[in-house]
Amino acid sequence: NCIEIYAKKGTEAEQIARVHLNKTGKQQEFKDVKISLNKPLTGKTRLTFIFRGPGFCNFNGWKYE
Repeated sequence: NCIEIYAKKGTEAEQIARVHLNKTGKQQEFKDVKISLNKPLTGKTRLTFIFRGPGFCNFNGWKYE
């Protein structure tokens, strides 16, 4: 299972992060995951999160620090 994050400015999108995840074991059990970006975000950017693998259903949110 993994999450891929793509950044899009204008018409071009590029992958800026990918992280592999382990199952938490329970549907309502969440954990915080820090993801390093391949490059910093600047200006107005559209982000796309792609969840790959079986069993992804509870994405609780995100924040940029």
